[in-house]
Amino acid sequence: MKDGILIYLNNELISLEVVVPMEHVGDFIVKFGEEFAYEDTEIGKMAKKVDEYFSHPNGWHVIVSVDKEQKDKLYAFIRNFSKEKKLSFRDADVT
Repeated sequence: MKDGILIYLNNELISLEVVVPMEHVGDFIVKFGEEFAYEDTEIGKMAKKVDEYFSHPNGWHVIVSVDKEQKDKLYAFIRNFSKEKKLSFRDADVT
């Protein structure tokens, strides 16, 4: 849409701060972007960016947000990523 106004309603967001070991943080960010990619009407498929990430003594902290309707998908993504990388994960942290 070139000359016009679009209004998008902002759904309630789910935001999580996930601590990821240094050796896996890059892969986590890339895979998150791919898993939650969205379609831009002018550009096409766009990877979703994380909100923020920073180093901390206990690992890299990555803050991600998704629409509340994607909450279960986000939790499944974190579970699958943890399993794939053989990282510990407590289901109680996301329920």
